[in-house]
Amino acid sequence: MGDYSVSCDGVAIDDDGVMYSIAVYSDGEGFNSYVYKASDVADRQTPNVQTELLDVQVWLTSIWRSQTGLLYVTDADGSVRIYDGVGWTPSPASPQALTCIWGLSDSDVYAAGDEGVVYRWNGAAWSSFSPPLGDVIFCVRGVSSRNLYACGANGLLWHFDGIWTQIQLPTNQRLLGLLTLAANDALVCGAGGVLFRGADANWNDVSQPGHDFHSLADYRREIYLAGGGEGVFHFDGAAVANIKSTITSYRLVSNANYLASAGDVIAARFDGQGWFGARYS
Repeated sequence: MGDYSVSCDGVAIDDDGVMYSIAVYSDGEGFNSYVYKASDVADRQTPNVQTELLDVQVWLTSIWRSQTGLLYVTDADGSVRIYDGVGWTPSPASPQALTCIWGLSDSDVYAAGDEGVVYRWNGAAWSSFSPPLGDVIFCVRGVSSRNLYACGANGLLWHFDGIWTQIQLPTNQRLLGLLTLAANDALVCGAGGVLFRGADANWNDVSQPGHDFHSLADYRREIYLAGGGEGVFHFDGAAVANIKSTITSYRLVSNANYLASAGDVIAARFDGQGWFGARYS
């Protein structure tokens, strides 16, 4: 493509440390999006193996890996591609761009985006799960299909417990990330260091001014935030502390073994002792 820029826009990780990353290459006139599989990036005995799983000329926006190993990838055309280890199956979900995807199982997956509608995959088809919620949605999380949150632009926050109820927080900042730790314990973060913790209609303001937060993850019962160009932060319930300042972090995901980050040209994962990453250039 000649001169181009690269954006690592999403990451998923398995229990063995294998990372699945979205990388978008753009030269200002056109772009290609890729999904890569990187073997355990900490294995110093053999070279890391980078496998291209997908190459498309549509902007891929987010990725989620289910417990069974299926990959779900959203795009700017409103479709979701599902990878079963052999091939990709695309399915339209929304008439507008999707920004996020996440699920509880392969028959309970949620996607949302510019339309402001949450869509649900039941294992066979997509259907609208919410009415229009009023603005762009950036994240959906929950502990069950009857206890979900959706957050988005201009302070948008909704809760679903059988019906959708809007939560009015004292902010108009973009709310970009959610973390649900229990039925009565959730966090939402966003631009300007906005950070609230609570549940239902009761939320405490634990914001950290001077930062921008893009994503949240729970790793080994500790809370972490993606801080954009500042890297990755740990949150102790009162204040944040930077634990990795040498990477850009916009997306965080975790499992029992690893915390993984995506941002700029790097996808990286943390095993509790050290960081190892894959660079896209």
